[in-house]
Amino acid sequence: MQRLISFGASTTAGEGVGKDENYTSLLSRQLSCKEINLGKGGSSNLEILHNILNFEFSNDDIVIVMWTEYMRDTIFHENVSHNIGAWSKDKLAKTWLSLHTPYDMLVRNWMYINHADLFLREKQLCFCHLFQSQLKKPAFVDLKGPVINLEDTLKIDLGDDKLHPGIKSHTAVYELLRDMLCK
Repeated sequence: MQRLISFGASTTAGEGVGKDENYTSLLSRQLSCKEINLGKGGSSNLEILHNILNFEFSNDDIVIVMWTEYMRDTIFHENVSHNIGAWSKDKLAKTWLSLHTPYDMLVRNWMYINHADLFLREKQLCFCHLFQSQLKKPAFVDLKGPVINLEDTLKIDLGDDKLHPGIKSHTAVYELLRDMLCK
């Protein structure tokens, strides 16, 4: 059975909506695919890349990657990772964030995204990049996979938690993906 593999952070995980109401669940039902949702709240783009590089893909997988905010990072230890973002209040996070300028983080994140694009292309998979916000792309980035900017789409409504996109937003993302994938 064909699989829909999704990578991302809290929006991909479906925080703020029911398990069957997020865009990945809607799309997997439409495509009659097995859903494997690897979204995890608080993930950085480095962690998303790490998850992509370590996943066992099949030739007919469909891969959706929703890249998250660029001012997040992940510190990896042997068996554990530590996510850092605007919510982080501990000393390690504050020190880490103080060492990286917004431009530094932007360049790093584009390198992660570009690496994932090259990797997924090499695997010859059907894939799509979703962006939560418009990021200024450096000249060295040459994405070949389809790109959808969701900045306005994710603001249609809020979920039950009043922090994450709601059902209408997830439905709109699903419709964009469905229209692109079902041509």
